[in-house]
Amino acid sequence: MSIFIGFLQFFVSLVLFLFFFWRRLRDDFDSHIIFRSGFLMVLGFALGQISFVTLVPKLFPASNIFSYTGLWFWGSFLGLGSGFIISQRLYKLPLYEALEAAIVGFLFASPLITHEWIFSTIILVIFYIFKSRYKSFRWYKSGKVGFAGLATMGVFFLSRSFLAFIGSSMLVFTGIGKVEVVLCAALAFLSFFAVYTLSE
Repeated sequence: MSIFIGFLQFFVSLVLFLFFFWRRLRDDFDSHIIFRSGFLMVLGFALGQISFVTLVPKLFPASNIFSYTGLWFWGSFLGLGSGFIISQRLYKLPLYEALEAAIVGFLFASPLITHEWIFSTIILVIFYIFKSRYKSFRWYKSGKVGFAGLATMGVFFLSRSFLAFIGSSMLVFTGIGKVEVVLCAALAFLSFFAVYTLSE
């Protein structure tokens, strides 16, 4: 892949992320606040990826249970998450609404970043199914916004954990070895537990 094509894909994915993030929040917040928040997340995404890929291999050796292949994903994820937390607190965005907006933006942008078109499309469809039907779930008593985002995140990480466990070569967004199973399972559990807490 040439540098130009890589830059073009990153630029288009950036536009897609910001557009869908803005689209989900535009009715309640000024556009400049939404875009500033989005840019903080994108900045976190980039810095997290760069720092993990360059620093972690110098600090931790690869082994039978840990590899460097998926460091870019985890660096990006932690950077994006850090950017989200900072922007959410800085601009007083409603937590679960902003989370869902960020997830939608990422799902639309992820095929260009990861080339996992099929998986990203499936997860996006799951999100919209949850989004359109969660209020009809009798056990979800509160009916609060946030179900779709948290549940989708749970499905995403549960899928990654399963693929890592069976050693699939199509591991979504590449993994970091057997450690991947535990990390993704833990994040899936936390996501589903948050859904349960939100339902009360």
